[in-house]
Amino acid sequence: MRRTLAKLQDYFRAPHSFADYEQILRSALDRSYQIFGMESFIALSAPSRCLILRHDIDNDPLAALAFAQIEESLGVKASYFFRLNTWNDDVISRLAANGHEIGYHFEEAATYAKARHIRDKLILLDHYDQIREQFRNNIKDLRARSGLALSAVAAHGDFANKILNLGNRQVIRDPGFRAQCGIAYEAYDEAIVAAYGVHISDGGSLCPYSPLSPQKQIEKGETFLFLSHPRWWKTNPLSSIGSDLRMSCERLVW
Repeated sequence: MRRTLAKLQDYFRAPHSFADYEQILRSALDRSYQIFGMESFIALSAPSRCLILRHDIDNDPLAALAFAQIEESLGVKASYFFRLNTWNDDVISRLAANGHEIGYHFEEAATYAKARHIRDKLILLDHYDQIREQFRNNIKDLRARSGLALSAVAAHGDFANKILNLGNRQVIRDPGFRAQCGIAYEAYDEAIVAAYGVHISDGGSLCPYSPLSPQKQIEKGETFLFLSHPRWWKTNPLSSIGSDLRMSCERLVW
């Protein structure tokens, strides 16, 4: 019951605000943090006291502009990863023009499994040639639409991945396939995660941040990546409820 009530509350009052986000960035800058998107961080030879900003745009793509406006007012940039169903040409064009990194938030393995009612991990692995071809075609289309290199990708976590015990990132683990697709990095590559060490993600009112708040990490003065999602910062019940209803329907028909 507590979880249900919290979820309803989050639909109509986001647990975080853009004022909170601005305060996080200001606190980091006040403590002499360098703030980067992922691509810029990866290029550093000896990173120290860095805050890496990553946004996974799982719903409500217009919210990305609100994050970006705050970042730009403080002279910092971030990385934005869009799913196929949140890809918005106008939003992406504006973000890219202002110097933010744009990446693809991919989920071909989960999408393929749900569309073909595959609930067995080994069976799905037998279909990986077709899944990789879908990935190749999707990123090719997105590059054509955006005119961007899109060399950065981040795996989306779907309920199907948890049930199958098989993440979407498995699709691009092969170095040869990555090279063919022009992929420079995947956001969860082990070397990248090791470089920043602490990964902090936002969440709903029951667990606002995991494993700790950005402010507490800033007080430590240590490097970390901060991952944020629109639904926890911008109140948009139609978008959030719509996303959850689609997921529930997918569960029923899978």
